[in-house]
Amino acid sequence: MTADRSNRVLARIDSMREEMVATLAEAVSIRSVNPTCPDQDYDDLVGGETEVSRLLATLYRQAGAETELFGEVPGRDNVVGVVHGSGGGRSLIFNGHVDVVPADDSVQWTHDPFTAFIDETHVWGRGSADMKSGLVAQAFAARALTETGTRLRGDLILQGWSARRTSNTTWGPPPSWVAASPPTGRSSPSPPAPTGR
Repeated sequence: MTADRSNRVLARIDSMREEMVATLAEAVSIRSVNPTCPDQDYDDLVGGETEVSRLLATLYRQAGAETELFGEVPGRDNVVGVVHGSGGGRSLIFNGHVDVVPADDSVQWTHDPFTAFIDETHVWGRGSADMKSGLVAQAFAARALTETGTRLRGDLILQGWSARRTSNTTWGPPPSWVAASPPTGRSSPSPPAPTGR
Protein backbone atom coordinates (compact mmCIF):
# COMPACT_ATOMS: atom_id res chain seq x y z
CA MET A 1 0.00 0.00 0.00
CA THR A 2 1.35 3.41 -0.91
CA ALA A 3 1.86 6.11 1.70
CA ASP A 4 -0.83 8.23 0.00
CA ARG A 5 -3.38 5.40 0.11
CA SER A 6 -2.47 4.61 3.72
CA ASN A 7 -2.97 8.27 4.67
CA ARG A 8 -6.40 8.28 2.97
CA VAL A 9 -7.47 5.16 4.90
CA LEU A 10 -6.26 6.65 8.19
CA ALA A 11 -7.97 9.97 7.45
CA ARG A 12 -11.23 8.12 6.72
CA ILE A 13 -10.94 6.26 10.03
CA ASP A 14 -10.34 9.56 11.86
CA SER A 15 -13.41 11.08 10.18
CA MET A 16 -15.58 8.23 11.50
CA ARG A 17 -14.58 8.73 15.15
CA GLU A 18 -17.94 9.95 16.42
CA GLU A 19 -19.80 7.21 14.55
CA MET A 20 -17.42 4.57 15.93
CA VAL A 21 -17.89 5.79 19.50
CA ALA A 22 -21.68 5.82 19.07
CA THR A 23 -21.59 2.30 17.60
CA LEU A 24 -19.42 1.08 20.49
CA ALA A 25 -21.90 2.64 22.93
CA GLU A 26 -24.71 0.78 21.14
CA ALA A 27 -22.76 -2.50 21.38
CA VAL A 28 -22.04 -1.97 25.10
CA SER A 29 -25.77 -1.42 25.71
CA ILE A 30 -26.47 -4.94 24.42
CA ARG A 31 -26.44 -7.30 27.40
CA SER A 32 -24.48 -10.06 25.70
CA VAL A 33 -23.44 -11.85 28.89
CA ASN A 34 -22.38 -15.41 28.16
CA PRO A 35 -25.42 -17.33 29.44
CA THR A 36 -23.29 -20.35 30.35
CA CYS A 37 -21.32 -18.44 32.99
CA PRO A 38 -21.83 -19.87 36.50
CA ASP A 39 -24.78 -18.57 38.52
CA GLN A 40 -26.48 -16.95 35.50
CA ASP A 41 -30.05 -17.39 34.28
CA TYR A 42 -29.51 -18.92 30.83
CA ASP A 43 -33.04 -18.18 29.57
CA ASP A 44 -32.82 -14.55 30.70
CA LEU A 45 -29.49 -13.96 28.95
CA VAL A 46 -29.59 -16.05 25.78
CA GLY A 47 -30.00 -13.87 22.68
CA GLY A 48 -27.66 -11.03 23.59
CA GLU A 49 -24.77 -12.55 21.66
CA THR A 50 -27.00 -12.86 18.58
CA GLU A 51 -27.98 -9.20 18.91
CA VAL A 52 -24.31 -8.14 18.87
CA SER A 53 -23.66 -10.47 15.92
CA ARG A 54 -26.53 -8.81 14.01
CA LEU A 55 -25.07 -5.37 14.72
CA LEU A 56 -21.72 -6.56 13.42
CA ALA A 57 -23.34 -8.10 10.33
CA THR A 58 -24.77 -4.66 9.49
CA LEU A 59 -21.33 -3.08 9.92
CA TYR A 60 -19.70 -5.82 7.83
CA ARG A 61 -22.22 -5.25 5.01
CA GLN A 62 -21.41 -1.51 5.12
CA ALA A 63 -17.81 -2.54 4.46
CA GLY A 64 -18.91 -4.49 1.39
CA ALA A 65 -18.70 -7.90 3.02
CA GLU A 66 -20.70 -10.97 2.16
CA THR A 67 -22.09 -11.97 5.57
CA GLU A 68 -23.55 -14.98 7.31
CA LEU A 69 -25.09 -15.45 10.76
CA PHE A 70 -25.17 -18.95 12.21
CA GLY A 71 -24.99 -20.69 15.54
CA GLU A 72 -24.66 -24.07 17.14
CA VAL A 73 -27.25 -23.09 19.74
CA PRO A 74 -30.32 -20.86 19.18
CA GLY A 75 -29.74 -17.33 20.47
CA ARG A 76 -25.96 -17.64 20.40
CA ASP A 77 -25.25 -16.73 16.78
CA ASN A 78 -21.83 -16.08 15.34
CA VAL A 79 -21.19 -13.79 12.39
CA VAL A 80 -18.72 -13.97 9.52
CA GLY A 81 -18.16 -11.39 6.82
CA VAL A 82 -15.84 -11.60 3.84
CA VAL A 83 -14.59 -8.64 1.86
CA HIS A 84 -13.26 -10.36 -1.23
CA GLY A 85 -9.77 -9.45 -2.34
CA SER A 86 -8.57 -8.91 -5.87
CA GLY A 87 -6.71 -12.23 -5.87
CA GLY A 88 -3.16 -13.41 -5.51
CA GLY A 89 -2.71 -12.46 -1.87
CA ARG A 90 -2.99 -14.07 1.53
CA SER A 91 -6.19 -13.62 3.47
CA LEU A 92 -6.38 -11.74 6.76
CA ILE A 93 -8.77 -12.59 9.60
CA PHE A 94 -10.05 -10.08 12.14
CA ASN A 95 -11.56 -12.16 14.94
CA GLY A 96 -13.16 -11.50 18.31
CA HIS A 97 -15.84 -12.67 20.73
CA VAL A 98 -19.23 -11.00 21.12
CA ASP A 99 -19.99 -12.17 24.67
CA VAL A 100 -19.03 -10.51 27.94
CA VAL A 101 -18.66 -11.74 31.49
CA PRO A 102 -21.42 -11.00 34.01
CA ALA A 103 -21.65 -7.64 35.75
CA ASP A 104 -22.86 -9.10 39.04
CA ASP A 105 -20.69 -6.56 40.81
CA SER A 106 -22.71 -3.69 39.25
CA VAL A 107 -23.10 -1.93 42.60
CA GLN A 108 -19.36 -1.34 42.44
CA TRP A 109 -19.69 0.40 39.08
CA THR A 110 -19.88 4.19 38.98
CA HIS A 111 -22.32 3.93 36.05
CA ASP A 112 -24.67 1.23 34.76
CA PRO A 113 -22.33 -1.36 33.16
CA PHE A 114 -24.73 -1.79 30.21
CA THR A 115 -25.11 1.91 29.49
CA ALA A 116 -21.94 3.28 27.94
CA PHE A 117 -20.49 6.28 29.73
CA ILE A 118 -18.37 8.40 27.41
CA ASP A 119 -15.80 10.89 28.66
CA GLU A 120 -12.99 12.72 26.83
CA THR A 121 -10.76 9.65 26.54
CA HIS A 122 -12.76 6.49 27.22
CA VAL A 123 -15.97 4.61 26.64
CA TRP A 124 -16.84 2.91 29.94
CA GLY A 125 -19.10 -0.12 30.21
CA ARG A 126 -19.08 -3.93 30.30
CA GLY A 127 -17.36 -5.17 27.17
CA SER A 128 -16.01 -1.77 26.12
CA ALA A 129 -12.43 -3.04 26.30
CA ASP A 130 -13.00 -6.81 26.06
CA MET A 131 -13.83 -6.92 23.28
CA LYS A 132 -16.54 -4.86 21.72
CA SER A 133 -14.18 -1.96 20.99
CA GLY A 134 -11.96 -4.33 19.01
CA LEU A 135 -14.89 -5.74 17.05
CA VAL A 136 -16.19 -2.26 16.20
CA ALA A 137 -12.70 -1.04 15.26
CA GLN A 138 -12.20 -4.04 12.96
CA ALA A 139 -15.50 -3.39 11.17
CA PHE A 140 -14.76 0.32 10.72
CA ALA A 141 -11.23 -0.43 9.49
CA ALA A 142 -12.74 -2.71 6.85
CA ARG A 143 -15.22 0.00 5.92
CA ALA A 144 -12.44 2.60 5.63
CA LEU A 145 -10.58 0.32 3.23
CA THR A 146 -13.69 -0.13 1.09
CA GLU A 147 -14.70 3.55 1.13
CA THR A 148 -11.24 4.67 0.03
CA GLY A 149 -11.17 2.15 -2.81
CA THR A 150 -8.45 0.12 -1.13
CA ARG A 151 -8.78 -3.51 -2.12
CA LEU A 152 -6.53 -6.09 -0.55
CA ARG A 153 -5.18 -8.89 -2.71
CA GLY A 154 -6.41 -11.53 -0.26
CA ASP A 155 -9.81 -11.76 1.38
CA LEU A 156 -10.45 -9.83 4.58
CA ILE A 157 -12.44 -12.13 6.86
CA LEU A 158 -14.32 -10.55 9.78
CA GLN A 159 -15.51 -12.84 12.58
CA GLY A 160 -17.54 -12.37 15.73
CA TRP A 161 -18.16 -15.50 17.77
CA SER A 162 -20.03 -16.37 20.92
CA ALA A 163 -17.54 -17.83 23.38
CA ARG A 164 -18.18 -20.94 25.39
CA ARG A 165 -17.22 -22.09 28.84
CA THR A 166 -16.08 -25.59 29.53
CA SER A 167 -17.48 -27.65 32.39
CA ASN A 168 -14.69 -26.54 34.72
CA THR A 169 -15.57 -22.84 34.09
CA THR A 170 -12.39 -21.99 32.22
CA TRP A 171 -12.67 -20.39 28.83
CA GLY A 172 -12.58 -22.92 26.03
CA PRO A 173 -10.88 -22.45 22.68
CA PRO A 174 -12.72 -20.77 19.82
CA PRO A 175 -14.91 -23.06 17.76
CA SER A 176 -13.20 -25.10 15.06
CA TRP A 177 -14.62 -22.97 12.25
CA VAL A 178 -12.77 -19.84 13.43
CA ALA A 179 -9.60 -20.75 11.53
CA ALA A 180 -11.28 -20.83 8.13
CA SER A 181 -14.79 -19.54 7.86
CA PRO A 182 -15.78 -17.64 4.75
CA PRO A 183 -19.54 -17.79 4.22
CA THR A 184 -21.00 -21.01 2.88
CA GLY A 185 -20.41 -21.74 -0.78
CA ARG A 186 -16.70 -20.94 -0.77
CA SER A 187 -13.89 -23.46 -0.97
CA SER A 188 -13.12 -23.40 2.77
CA PRO A 189 -14.98 -25.48 5.38
CA SER A 190 -18.42 -24.22 6.36
CA PRO A 191 -19.44 -23.43 9.92
CA PRO A 192 -21.28 -26.20 11.75
CA ALA A 193 -25.00 -26.66 11.26
CA PRO A 194 -27.26 -25.89 14.22
CA THR A 195 -27.71 -28.87 16.52
CA GLY A 196 -31.13 -27.92 17.83
CA ARG A 197 -29.96 -27.61 21.43
